[in-house]
Amino acid sequence: MGGGVPEGLSNLDDLWDDRLPDPAESASVEASSDLASDLPGDQRLYLPDWEGGWQAHVKTSWEREYCFAKSPGEDFYHLLMAGELYVEYDSEKFCLECARRRGVVSGDRLHWKRGVE
Repeated sequence: MGGGVPEGLSNLDDLWDDRLPDPAESASVEASSDLASDLPGDQRLYLPDWEGGWQAHVKTSWEREYCFAKSPGEDFYHLLMAGELYVEYDSEKFCLECARRRGVVSGDRLHWKRGVE
């Protein structure tokens, strides 16, 4: 194997230099990202039925696995991607969006008060 960079790729040595990112640069990128758009302050998610067997996971492989639910208007099951957060009950895996739509995960921090008299 040669030590050169394959044709079509640029030299990527600068990605591994010791230069730390400029905080001003990262702040401007963060402010312009889709995630930092005008969302309300608290974006935490809760898994109300964790005692009933639901578990939260991070997909750590590139193995092809699908969400157990279909998105509205679609007639196919969508892939779970490596690094994606998902919830699981038995062998059924749901992406967070489908789990939220089904009420499995919630943004309501007082979920535990529901049904309590």
